[in-house]
Amino acid sequence: MYTKTAPSQFISVLLALPLLIWLGSSRALAAGADTDGTGSGLYAEAGVSLYVIDLPEYLPLWNRIGRQKGDRLATFDEPVTAPMTQISLGWRNSNGIFVEARGRFAESNPVEKGEYSPHGDYTRVGYFPVSGSDSGFGGAGTTGTAYTRTELHFRQLGGELIAGTHWDAAGSGLTLFAGYWGMKLDQEYSLDYRSSTGDVMFLSDNVEAAYNGVLVGIRLERRAGPMKLTLETTQGVGAVSAKYDSRMNSQALGGESSITQTKHDIAYRGTLEGTVSANVWNGLDIGLKCGLQYLSYVPQVRGSGQGWSVKEPSYGPAGPAHIKGKPSVAGSLGLNLAYSF
Repeated sequence: MYTKTAPSQFISVLLALPLLIWLGSSRALAAGADTDGTGSGLYAEAGVSLYVIDLPEYLPLWNRIGRQKGDRLATFDEPVTAPMTQISLGWRNSNGIFVEARGRFAESNPVEKGEYSPHGDYTRVGYFPVSGSDSGFGGAGTTGTAYTRTELHFRQLGGELIAGTHWDAAGSGLTLFAGYWGMKLDQEYSLDYRSSTGDVMFLSDNVEAAYNGVLVGIRLERRAGPMKLTLETTQGVGAVSAKYDSRMNSQALGGESSITQTKHDIAYRGTLEGTVSANVWNGLDIGLKCGLQYLSYVPQVRGSGQGWSVKEPSYGPAGPAHIKGKPSVAGSLGLNLAYSF
């Protein structure tokens, strides 16, 4: 899995490039703008696609070195693949002014299994109680092999409500719009940990992140006979509220341990979409649609370190289990249907 901090500069340039191209052509389009009523009325779109999102690594365990040193260990670090459905409904008047509502949904339940043994300077594969208290110097874990089964229930639900204006000129179209965007992104991890030395632990980590913000966007269309090429980008910022609930059951640590946390932050979202479509019957278009999304804040689950106590030294970036914001990139490819009533 690649480093999470690198994509931000690349994505920013990629999303800004279409803006420079499209804004350069806006004067020519506006000069020959055609608002004679073509395309006015209701329109709708629906699509299904393969959605791939690179979530932050899930870090519930530690590769430990003695009692006071160690590195976090990921038990789930693969991109998540899910089917995504999309739908939109809009209305445009004869002057090109429009309003549009959009929605999308994706859900998946991937499972990742792993085997982890101490190597090099590491002496134990272990963990601490999620509450971060009463962990003692030793925590729990194994000097043998740890076998893990991590199941993720991933769910993403989002939508936009936008309004803007559209111009047509010489086979091309330019659309400017702004509005609201919202999204809910849930990660529910279930970890089953068993070791060759008899240690057993069950861990449940649930994170719900809700995003609410504003966006601006631009769309360029180019038509040639029945074929049409559409490029669209949006830039948005919003408030994110993340709720985290963690519950552990480990006999080695005295039974159950739990913690809850809520964090608030600001997120940037950039999107880029391209569609190649053909008119097959009256107002019906069928096309191939691909998309890219960059999100600056997605919660990452980080397992507890050694407990906070006057008598206990910190264990790396220690304390209770918690969440930390990380960037994420996602992409999609699928079929799209559009119909003008």
